[in-house]
Amino acid sequence: MREIADQRIHGTTGERPCERFELEREALKPLGSRPPFVQVRELSRVVHNDLCVEVDTNHYSVPWRYIGEQVTVRIQDHILSVFYAGNELLITPSSGVEGSVG
Repeated sequence: MREIADQRIHGTTGERPCERFELEREALKPLGSRPPFVQVRELSRVVHNDLCVEVDTNHYSVPWRYIGEQVTVRIQDHILSVFYAGNELLITPSSGVEGSVG
């Protein structure tokens, strides 16, 4: 790629990407251990009669009064949270192992 794509004149900047990179190199800073962006997965699920919501074949228990209700499941940094009407019902480590019950 560097031998071909980086040598072509870019349609927007009118410069070769390799030359532009050299001009901007000094301004770039390392991210360290911080990820380049936050990864959040948000899903909509219905609570089953067994008090569980299913995520990737795993089952997570919530209070009985939410049976049949639609909830929001958010997975971020290996933490799974379940919300109903903006209220957090559950926060637990995401299993990551298919077929487990939490």
